[in-house]
Amino acid sequence: MHNVQCIMHIKTDQNIQNLSTYWIPSHIQFTDILLDDNEISVVPAKYFRRQPLLVNLNLDENYIEVVEEFAFCGINSLITLTLYDNSIEIVTQNMFKCLVNLERLEIDYNNIWDVEPNSWSDLQSLKVLEIDHNDLDIIRTDM
Repeated sequence: MHNVQCIMHIKTDQNIQNLSTYWIPSHIQFTDILLDDNEISVVPAKYFRRQPLLVNLNLDENYIEVVEEFAFCGINSLITLTLYDNSIEIVTQNMFKCLVNLERLEIDYNNIWDVEPNSWSDLQSLKVLEIDHNDLDIIRTDM
C-alpha cells in the first residue's frame, strides 16, 4: 500500500453533524484535514487514529461541546490543532493526551470556564496556546 499525502477539505455544504457517522478513508493518509464551519458537536475518542501522518487538524467554527478523552490519540504527528469558536466548557485531563508533538493549540472563543489539573501534561512541544475569549476566571497553577 502506498502512503498518499493529500489535503482533505470538507466543504460546509455537507453540514457534518456527527463525526461517528462520517467516514474518512483510512487507505489515504492525509496531512491536513479541514472540518471547519460544520455542525459537529462531539469529537469521538480516537476518531482520527487511522491518520498517523496528520499534521494539521482544523475543527473551527462548529458546535463542539465535547471532546472525548483520548480523542486525538494515534495522530502523534499532529503539529497544529484548531478548535476555536466552538462551545467547549471544560478542558479535561485527557482531552489532549498523546499529542506530544503538538506545537500550536487554538481553543480561543469557546466557553471554557475550567481546565482540569494536568490537562497540558502531554503537550511537551507546545509553543503557542491561544485560549483567550473564554470564561476563565481563575488560572490554577496545577494545569
